Amino acid sequence: MSYSWRVTLGALFLATLGNAQSPSSQPVTWEDEIARNFLPYHQLTVGDFRIDDRAHPDMGLWVRTFAQPCYRCEVKQAANGMVYTHVMEWTIFAGLDKNESCRSSKFRDIKAGLPYAQAMLDINELYARRLAALKPGELPSGEGATVEQARFQLDDRLTAFCRTKMDAASKEVESFAEKTKKGQNQKKVRELGAEIRKQLEATPPIKPLSPTLSVSPAPTPSRSPGSP
Repeated sequence: MSYSWRVTLGALFLATLGNAQSPSSQPVTWEDEIARNFLPYHQLTVGDFRIDDRAHPDMGLWVRTFAQPCYRCEVKQAANGMVYTHVMEWTIFAGLDKNESCRSSKFRDIKAGLPYAQAMLDINELYARRLAALKPGELPSGEGATVEQARFQLDDRLTAFCRTKMDAASKEVESFAEKTKKGQNQKKVRELGAEIRKQLEATPPIKPLSPTLSVSPAPTPSRSPGSP
């Protein structure tokens, strides 16, 4: 049984440079994500894991979660000509990547493994909620000689920032796996899983972006370090 996660960055761009208008395209929605088999946080079922004996032959169950930040930014030009970008609003799409979550046909007692998998998803959701709760002023900004340079720098800095934050989730998963002997100690799975769920229930759910602003399409997703 294993776990992995990805971080992709959706840049939802609001231009306020001079008389520039905000791009006229639709924002990312959960409908978009679900259509791509990226499911929001939920209680896992057997149906969430397709049978695939080739993807991870040494694993009975493979859990792949995701955390996708999306933001709107403001762009301003200083008197010296430098362009600065600042996040105005942001959110996180997080949950289960059903495209890559799978199980072996030989792993027949999958129901017994679901609490272990659920704890991994809970940890991912907990850290995603904490990340989403950060205020714009707590996030990186970008600068450059042009709008494009400033936006690229903001994307790079936010990507690195989010990966650092979500690396903590990966470390907690590793600790959980060690303490439960990779799910074999079901008593410990229930005990630690209950503690994680308690923290999750005490953390406010993620708020979506407001639908009042036009946005630009998100850039091509990038894979996180350590992904299979």
